[in-house]
Formats: sequence, C-alpha cells, structure tokens
Amino acid sequence: MRIYFTESVKDFPKKAGDLHLAWYQNGRVCISRALKSHQMQTQNFNIIKVNQITKAVWDKLDLSFKKDLARYAEHYKKAYPNLRKRGISAYSAFLMVIHVLIRRFAIDTSHHANTIVLFERLLDQVTVYKLIQLRILKKVKTAYRLRHCNYINYDKKSPLIRVYLRKIQIKQIKSEVTSFVESVTIDVSTFYNAQQAAFT
Repeated sequence: MRIYFTESVKDFPKKAGDLHLAWYQNGRVCISRALKSHQMQTQNFNIIKVNQITKAVWDKLDLSFKKDLARYAEHYKKAYPNLRKRGISAYSAFLMVIHVLIRRFAIDTSHHANTIVLFERLLDQVTVYKLIQLRILKKVKTAYRLRHCNYINYDKKSPLIRVYLRKIQIKQIKSEVTSFVESVTIDVSTFYNAQQAAFT
C-alpha cells in the first residue's frame, strides 16, 4: 500500500506507528509492507550445528597440525584464486575437511557429543598430506611437506609424549632401513654364490 505524507519527509523513517515503511525512487515513493516473521530453515539449523561441532574439534587439534593447515590455506589461495574471493584461513580449510567427511561417510550430526568423538577418532594421527591423498582436500604445491601428525586423542600434549612418539617413529624408520639393507645383502650374496657355481 502506497503512503502519502501531508508534510515533506527528510529522514525517511522505516517505521511510523504500526506501519513498516519502504522507500523507493530516492524517497519520492513510500510503500507500507507487512513484515513476516523470520523462520529458521532446516539447512540453517544444520549449518549452526556443524559449526559448533567443528569449533569443538578444532580446539583439540594439535598445534603443528593447525600450522600445516595454515600453510595449506596459503597454497590453496594461490592455486584456486577464483574459488576463494574472500580468502581462506586454517579454520576454513578445516571446515572443508569436516564437510567433506560428512558428505563422504554420511555422518549423522544430530548427536552432538557422539559426532565430536567420531571426528576425533577419524582425524587422530592424520596429516594434511594424507587428507590430500585421500582427496578430502584439494591438491596444492609442495603438499608433501605438510606431514605433521594430529595427535588429537591425547588430552595432555606434553613434551614427553611428543618425544616418546618421535622415538617410536625413529625406531620404525630404523627397522625399515635395517630390513632393506639385510634384503639387499642377501640378494648380493645369492648372486655372488650363483656366479661362483657357474664358473666351477
């Protein structure tokens, strides 16, 4: 409904009594409109719920893993400039991880606490490079450098735990190298014995 004023209006009020006003044509036309009460859609509730879950899991992430996410965000911004006009941060990269996991594994987010525990188990001891290999995150340059593990299930991230885990990794590497050297030695000795047998 169009509204006419007996006197000229300069401040263009949005409300006059019980009427809600909308101004057009540089204030020359005033229309009264009925405001509808805003109703939250199911999609809005789901977005709020996922954001709350993401924030809860984010607070428990390993610091080194977060730094790798920040480095990934920098590379992502350069590799896909058209997709992220507003920029990207470590948290938004992690948010992409959560949404991909929800879609790929059809995760039910209705149970808040259970969903947080599920994400903690899925992301425990994972690296950004591993997420790229699993096609959860998009490829970027020098992704192979993003190898810091996320020890999310350790409540106390003390230096002792880090040293212990590092020692385990070193032992695994040494055992792999030792087994490789032994296999090469066996192959060389077998070849040498076969040569001697051929010339005798």
